[in-house]
Amino acid sequence: MILLGLCAAFLAFLLYWLRAPAKKQPDALSNDFSAFIKAKPAVATKETTNAPTTLAAHDGKPRVPILVLFGSEYGCSKENAALLADKLVALDYRPQVVDMAQLAAISPSDSHVFEDVQVMLVLCSTHGDGVPPAPARAFIEKLPHVESFSGYFSVLAFGDKAYLRYCQCGRELDAILERIGGKRLAPRGEVDREDPRAIAAWHTAVFTALPTLELQKTTSSTCMKVTSVSHTQPPLGSCKENPFLARVTAVRALTNTLSPEDRDTHHVEFDVARMPLRHEPGDALGVLPTNNSIEVQRVLTAARLNGDALVKVPDWAPIGDQDAATPAQQATCTLITALSRYYDLRQPRLALYTTVGIRTAAQGEHQSDDRHVADLLALARPSLTLTPEALLALLRPLTPRLYSISSAALVAENTVSIAVASVRYVAGGRAREGVASTQLCERTQLGDVIPIFIQANPDFRMPASISTPIIMVGPGTGLAPFRAFLQDRFSRARTLPYPVLATTMLFFGCRHRDRDFLYQAELEAWAADGLLDLHVAFSRQQPDRKDYVQDHLKKHAVEVSNVVRAGGHIYVCGDANNMAPQVEAVLSSILSEAQMPCIDELRATRRYQRDVWFG
Repeated sequence: MILLGLCAAFLAFLLYWLRAPAKKQPDALSNDFSAFIKAKPAVATKETTNAPTTLAAHDGKPRVPILVLFGSEYGCSKENAALLADKLVALDYRPQVVDMAQLAAISPSDSHVFEDVQVMLVLCSTHGDGVPPAPARAFIEKLPHVESFSGYFSVLAFGDKAYLRYCQCGRELDAILERIGGKRLAPRGEVDREDPRAIAAWHTAVFTALPTLELQKTTSSTCMKVTSVSHTQPPLGSCKENPFLARVTAVRALTNTLSPEDRDTHHVEFDVARMPLRHEPGDALGVLPTNNSIEVQRVLTAARLNGDALVKVPDWAPIGDQDAATPAQQATCTLITALSRYYDLRQPRLALYTTVGIRTAAQGEHQSDDRHVADLLALARPSLTLTPEALLALLRPLTPRLYSISSAALVAENTVSIAVASVRYVAGGRAREGVASTQLCERTQLGDVIPIFIQANPDFRMPASISTPIIMVGPGTGLAPFRAFLQDRFSRARTLPYPVLATTMLFFGCRHRDRDFLYQAELEAWAADGLLDLHVAFSRQQPDRKDYVQDHLKKHAVEVSNVVRAGGHIYVCGDANNMAPQVEAVLSSILSEAQMPCIDELRATRRYQRDVWFG
């Protein structure tokens, strides 16, 4: 039986990489992509290199240098920075494109980094509930201390109007650049979910303003004074570029699905014993998903392409996947591997609509219908012929999925767990599914190897002392980070000789006690031991009345206000569409009636923190 189990685990291990670029199998203990892929992949001669950040030709001709600075979480700002640079080159400027992540290591000695910059064009997205992209955060925090910037600037901010703090990061960058001495070249542009009209309007404003300025032409290929630009490889498991290959050690259902309306939620656990990075309560786990093979085949069939064709591994692929024989060559993989691992098959680019001959509601209008890539390709005219390279150029990168970590390193040092709700819905007349959620809940087996990384979340942290009271509000999978909070908090209490554990309140919500009460036994055990003040709302338990977490907050308004009065912290995690704003409204009412500090005051002192998302 043991031998059979080992064989099954080994076969599962092989399946994920079966269609990878041809490489030798690794040592069983290798966990990073570089070590995992020992043999060299198939290679193709590079047409361009990734090294230079200046896109204009180095022909010695004097041109106006322009710094294009971007901060990106999933590639939107990066992609638009490259497109902007192309347009600047066409207008005979010399753009230098720089990732804010490369400037994370700037020091006080680099405070004059922008002294010679005449024009700075900044593109930056806003992540989550109004915070900077993780790779750009360190630089943005240091930017207010930069001296001697007197050049011109303009900011293009990317965001999502569904979130309360829309384009917050771009707005803050705009204000900082003006505060440190910059002159606004063109008004800040704000882009809702990649709206091409907003991008085009900002381009027009910038390109109209540039010729009116008195700018000096130079032959230099750079425009920054900086000694500490970082080109080092990021730590293993710290980001999507260098993920850790983790074995799945547990997959178990957390729910009892009795009807189609019930959510199928699973507890998924990974072995991270050999990952050098450790997580903190509140952090998220990034998962690099794989597209369902059925959807991949739909795309290949609709495009009339052979999945065995060789294509270049994209530059956003994990570091190890880009290994090549020489710097002058680029790794390749099969088209089916590329579509499985690297490209988004759900959200088509607007260019794909144009290519297949489908007009949007208005030319250039922001497209947001529910058609997937295969749906559009199936509607293409028969005469349309796409090469593999042409198809991939029309697709977006497949982005990692982030899940709140539901375990504390103090309790489970060698494992990390998440709670994943399987996403299924009907759109465009077809049954649809979430890429990562269905992979993790329905197709993942014990022993499977999945690329993961730790996404630090410094804006969602417990108070340092267990003697500080806390209130947590998290229905559904919003409970996940609070399980980690509680594990960590109670574990620390057990190590103190005279622990003074303050009030620990949890408001959890689900539909039915017997169907989706996540981690029920664990929570009720803590409550029975007097460690946890637990309040659970069952929204579908009674057919004539719905009960939500905000209703329980109202019932316990006195206890809530007492916690805040005692210096307590409030945390909210989960749905940003309905739950979070309704909870915030109730909390605001409670605090107002008790003549307590308002929500904005608590937020400013980090006593009110949210980790919310739109489903």
